[in-house]
Amino acid sequence: MNPYVKFLVESLVQRMNVPSEEKAVRKQQKKEKRKPLSVTWFGMMPLAFKMAVKRKRKK
Repeated sequence: MNPYVKFLVESLVQRMNVPSEEKAVRKQQKKEKRKPLSVTWFGMMPLAFKMAVKRKRKK
């Protein structure tokens, strides 16, 4: 059997054997680790804009 196919089958079987609770925990951790969408799309510009608006309101 092709080694790549063997690897794919083994990884698929491992994923299928993981309990649903553990999958939910991993998904939640991944979601918490992710950056906000505004930073991902526009970089630091939303933060800079927010700080400028906050500074202007303060005065």
